[in-house]
Amino acid sequence: MMKLLLPLLFCLTIFSVNGQSVVVDDFKKFSKNDFKISYPSTWRIDTSGTMNSKVFFFSPADGPDDKFSDNLNVMVQSLGGQPIDIQKYKEISEQQIKVMFSEGKLLESKVENSSGREEYRLSYEFSPGIFKLKVSAICFIKNDMAYLATFTSEISKFERYQEAAEKMLASFVGK
Repeated sequence: MMKLLLPLLFCLTIFSVNGQSVVVDDFKKFSKNDFKISYPSTWRIDTSGTMNSKVFFFSPADGPDDKFSDNLNVMVQSLGGQPIDIQKYKEISEQQIKVMFSEGKLLESKVENSSGREEYRLSYEFSPGIFKLKVSAICFIKNDMAYLATFTSEISKFERYQEAAEKMLASFVGK
């Protein structure tokens, strides 16, 4: 089971050049065969499958010195008939975060019922190299598939993007 979730956690960050203010009312819809999500119209989309993702949404650059692109990525992974419910997913994720990000700080890890579905919410901070990052993620399980949307931002810019990220996460649904 640990091998199953490891690729999901590796996709929590990506390094690129891109950041800027978000107009929360100007959102577009993105849809694939297995999910849909809304995103800020000014954000760049990458559907190349980088790091096993279905899609990455990157914020616009703050300027030439902006070395980290705040982003939200979506992954959908088959659970392959393994008996993993959302509570077990939570336990596995917490273990992996402790191992992968020993210097990290877990801020939130809870299962809740939202909009008629059981979902796992996760938030933590960690510092890979020169970056100080904050992650906010949501996961739900539907039809033997794990759906994960993860927003990653520099801690110093997190509040700027928080409203847009929450709107994106709230719009995330599986088909």
